[in-house]
Amino acid sequence: NNYAYGRKRVYYIPHELIRKGQNLIAIKINSEFRNIAGITSGPAKIHSYSNALDDITSEATDDIIYVAFYFFIGVFFLINFWKMKEMKEYFFFSIFTFVFSFYLLFKNEYRFEMINGFLLFKYLEYLALFHLPFLYMLFFQEFFTLPKIKYQNIYYFINLFFAIVFILFRNPYFWDNFISIWSIHILAILGYTILICQRKIMEKNREGFIFSVAIIYFLYAIVKQILIERGILDSSSSLDKAYFVFILFMTFALRFRFIMLKLKIQKRFEQLKEVDSLRERIFKHMD
Repeated sequence: NNYAYGRKRVYYIPHELIRKGQNLIAIKINSEFRNIAGITSGPAKIHSYSNALDDITSEATDDIIYVAFYFFIGVFFLINFWKMKEMKEYFFFSIFTFVFSFYLLFKNEYRFEMINGFLLFKYLEYLALFHLPFLYMLFFQEFFTLPKIKYQNIYYFINLFFAIVFILFRNPYFWDNFISIWSIHILAILGYTILICQRKIMEKNREGFIFSVAIIYFLYAIVKQILIERGILDSSSSLDKAYFVFILFMTFALRFRFIMLKLKIQKRFEQLKEVDSLRERIFKHMD
């Protein structure tokens, strides 16, 4: 179906088609997608109609909890940034998690409880996806105080141009085939991230180690997903876990940074108190 690709499917099998004994179900799939077509991941199950719908609802509910969790993380760091304007990494991380939570929301089955418009939500999903790599780069650079890459802003406007093209060409086949090619460059961004993290680890930077663990697991989940979609690997996806691990590790790293900063300020304050006490004793001795 042009207006439901990638969704969970429930097909009703009429009772009169079921014969006594062994039955064979044959599925024919016609597709114009170039990169992925067919039942690329499972499991495919036979349930009662009501149980099948309950499974989809249960899975959508679990996903919406993650969406709410990521959105709360974004709100939390935005409030912290409002109190500490110098912590710009808080701001960029909050914006990144906001957009990421909307990206997952636009993929969730509950979106159809709002509006029954598959292509609209698919476009909003891709629109959020086009913004995520750029927002991630801004957060990563601010986190490690790195200079911006040359022509980095042009990269953002190129992605924005792609989003405009999607409005003009409202063809799901074009969208999906284009995204399959566009997403390859994300591996380069992850490679750049791993290179910087490696340098930070060599400098004995604890935050570099935390970032590295999250990114390596995320890269593993991406490669695994590609193998699953190509039919090479028969396994369940790890992308949802990778999203959660990355957001959780970044939350931990940012809070760890705040705690270390607080301890440093407290130590500095105690040192100043000692200096003041020493000065008072010296003045008393002079008097």
